[in-house]
Amino acid sequence: MQIIHYPSLKTVLMVEETLKKSNNLLNREQLKKKLPTKIMHQTLNLILKYLEDSGKILDGRKGILWIYNPSVSVLFGLCSLSHFIHDSVGIGWGVQWLSPFNKNHYSFFYVYSPPHVPNAFPSQLVYEWKYEELDELNQKYGDSNWLRNIYGKMHPFALAESIVFIAAVAGLYLYLK
Repeated sequence: MQIIHYPSLKTVLMVEETLKKSNNLLNREQLKKKLPTKIMHQTLNLILKYLEDSGKILDGRKGILWIYNPSVSVLFGLCSLSHFIHDSVGIGWGVQWLSPFNKNHYSFFYVYSPPHVPNAFPSQLVYEWKYEELDELNQKYGDSNWLRNIYGKMHPFALAESIVFIAAVAGLYLYLK
């Protein structure tokens, strides 16, 4: 596409604001009608390509939708980080925190012992599980019924995770309301 005319910042912001205020899908003609001033089709296409490339809109066959929301991005980042922390604390083989520099898994406050090997691991702050030894550790100490033994017997971890999950769902509901 040969570009004859680049849009001004004012035009880009005008299209952004119109899309932000629209709560539903718009096709190009509907968008042009909602804009406060007229805009050339080629200029609109260039702005929409920029907005799509920057992750602010979805431009599909059914229309254009504004998707960018910085608070949701921050929420997603915090949830991802808390998920890694959650998978590193208490039970399981931890997370590869230093990946790609180191393949080892790290776990904090490891307290779970499978029923067939009570007190399998001493109590310590940080465990480093060697990547090469994970399969052997899983064979020796793994609990094939871990789901039933942790969540089915209302283990303290299951209770804490259930409370956090219910609070997260309630928080998400209130946020989206």
